[in-house]
Amino acid sequence: MSEKGTTADRALVNLLSKKWNRGMSFAAFLDFSNKNVEAMREGYANVEIAPTIADEARGLGKRVRVLVLAADWCGDVVANLPAIARLADLGPAIELRVLDRDRHADLMAEFLTNGNLAIPKVIVAPTHMGKFSTWGPRPPACQKIMTENKGKMPKEEIYPLLRDWYMNDKYQSAIREIFELIKIEAEID
Repeated sequence: MSEKGTTADRALVNLLSKKWNRGMSFAAFLDFSNKNVEAMREGYANVEIAPTIADEARGLGKRVRVLVLAADWCGDVVANLPAIARLADLGPAIELRVLDRDRHADLMAEFLTNGNLAIPKVIVAPTHMGKFSTWGPRPPACQKIMTENKGKMPKEEIYPLLRDWYMNDKYQSAIREIFELIKIEAEID
C-alpha cells in the first residue's frame, strides 16, 4: 500500500528528522538483529535490480531519504528490506536508515496501516522531510493473498503462501513501487 506526496506538519517534520538521526544503516540493523540475519544477508546478495531502474537510481540528482520501520522477526521485513537496501546502495542520492519498530513506537503510531503496526513501513522523503511518501508492509499483489485468506484460514497456512509469492516475485514489485516513490520525492524541493 503506497501513499504518495503527503505534506507533513511541523511536529511530524521534527519527529521524522529526529528519528532519521537515530536510524541505522542496513549493516548496523543486521548487527542489531537477533533473528533472520542470514536470511536478510542472503536476500541482499540475491537481489537483482533491472538495469533501467539501476541507471535511473544512479542518475538521481537530488538526495532522497528512505526511512524504514522494521523488526528482525517480521517475514515481510525479511522479504523486503534487503531489496530496499540494495536499491539504496545504487547511488549516493538514496540514503537509507532503519529503525526498530518497537523502540520507536511514537513514529510507528504516525504511520499505521489500516490502524495496524504493520511493517516494514517505508517513508521516502526529500532531505527537508517536509513532504513524504509511504509504502508497506508488502506489495499489493502479496497483500491480496493476506486479505483474501485472513479469517478463512489460520495464519500458519497463509504465511507459506506469502513466502511463495515473494520467492516468485524476486523482490521486483517492492523495488518498482519504492523506486517510483523515490522518483516522486526526488523531484520535490
